[in-house]
Amino acid sequence: MKILSSTVFAIGLLFCLSSIAQTPDQKAQTSSGQNAPAPAAVPPTSVDDKLAKEHLIKRVDAPYPPMATAAHVSGVVVLRVEIDTTGAVTKLVVISGPEMLRSAAVNAVKQYSYKPFLIEGVPSTVRTAVQVKFEPFHSKSS
Repeated sequence: MKILSSTVFAIGLLFCLSSIAQTPDQKAQTSSGQNAPAPAAVPPTSVDDKLAKEHLIKRVDAPYPPMATAAHVSGVVVLRVEIDTTGAVTKLVVISGPEMLRSAAVNAVKQYSYKPFLIEGVPSTVRTAVQVKFEPFHSKSS
């Protein structure tokens, strides 16, 4: 009986010590051997469109679509844009604007480039709004 309880105690002690000595990767594994879900990503910080304009280093004018010109369609396309830590546009969502102008606005803004946004000294992913104005004979981003 003494040997059995000593053995159980020793096995329990080894188990406790092995869990303390695990690397962070080993601790992330569940008892089934699968990796635990990664911690939730930090959501992008929203920044004012004026601040975003100050960080803009490459802007591409959206060409006026010929069909929109022929149909006398003008207006403003508003996009929600996500900018990664390098300043590249990574996600775009059309918020509003004439249907005939949306594709041209999206294709132009995809090519924008920004200085990285520093939050507490660390390059961060941000979200902002971009407006692309289409007026007869030219288009303009703001």
